[in-house]
Amino acid sequence: MPSIKNVKIDHLTVNGANIEGHGGKYAMQIRGFDKPCIAKFCEVGHEITDCYIKDFTFTNSKLLGSTQAFDLEYVDGLVFDNFEIHGSTKDDKIVNCKNFKFSNCDFRNSAIKHSTLDTVEFSTYNNCLFNN
Repeated sequence: MPSIKNVKIDHLTVNGANIEGHGGKYAMQIRGFDKPCIAKFCEVGHEITDCYIKDFTFTNSKLLGSTQAFDLEYVDGLVFDNFEIHGSTKDDKIVNCKNFKFSNCDFRNSAIKHSTLDTVEFSTYNNCLFNN
């Protein structure tokens, strides 16, 4: 079973001019899989558990002008430090995620809701700005 983990991204800028609609459909789409989904495509032994994407860290980055900020499923350990998302207009999709840490983030001028991020098990916030 392939795994994706311990990814670090620093100084990423998408759509630096912040032109509406030029940041793509999603600012961030990260999707792992649950065991039943994996079993549709291959034989899955009893030792296989849900396949989480693990330990993604984004620092000093700006993702601007996307239609939707987050489409996240089965993500464990997402870290944002000095991170900005602006311009999203559609509600986020966050499913079966855990252990998110947000520090020095600016989500103003986006559709990101603090209440949506609160659905993540064991998430923490430090010095983050939201519209709501």
